[in-house]
Amino acid sequence: MVWWWAAGIVIVLIGLLLASDVRLRLDARRLHNNDHYEVELRALYGLIRRKYGVPMISAASFGLELKTEQINRRSEQLMRENKRKVTLEQIQTAIERFRHLLQHTPDFYQWLRDTLRHVHCMRMEWKTGIGAGHAPETAFAAGMIWGLKTSLLSYIFRFIRLDAQPKLQVMPCFNELRLTTEAEAHFRIRIIYLFQSMFILLFRVLKVKGGLKAWQNVLVKSPSARGQGENSR
Repeated sequence: MVWWWAAGIVIVLIGLLLASDVRLRLDARRLHNNDHYEVELRALYGLIRRKYGVPMISAASFGLELKTEQINRRSEQLMRENKRKVTLEQIQTAIERFRHLLQHTPDFYQWLRDTLRHVHCMRMEWKTGIGAGHAPETAFAAGMIWGLKTSLLSYIFRFIRLDAQPKLQVMPCFNELRLTTEAEAHFRIRIIYLFQSMFILLFRVLKVKGGLKAWQNVLVKSPSARGQGENSR
């Protein structure tokens, strides 16, 4: 009888796990030449929470300088801060590694499209302020940005399910030079679909000779320049 109870509890826990969501919140803002990007991840009914911020991205010679923060979501306290320089060489290396993975993953884009079909967008807000100095140029720029926004989101939501109407706004700032933007998006996917997607990807990789080794070499091997320019606190 005890074993039956234990088995029942395990089945219920597994069911709750598979029925739970992984939720992702993306927040991007550019105000007065200050960039801030934030990613928040939540899973297992909120038991797992991670929040990462990129409050500064500055152009450096032949690359970018990134300042990232890891924040405790419950207490909103800064846990870790890193500064890192990303060079053009590192970006090119990452692109080459991605191409190498594609060569060892058959139908990767089809797998990606099938996975995105299970992703739901629960919220999408995106507002932009634009000023080109003169009224005609500002009006033209505002119309162009509006067209770019609608075209981009129309393409994205061909693959992702939309649960709420997107809130888009373009604000012309006449007689001034300005470019500000604020965007926030919330996504969710069931854990059962994530597990299913990972198993399908693993199966496809194993079908290709050397596929698993290629993925291990790329994911396990750390970049040669990692750690340079970092300052942890």
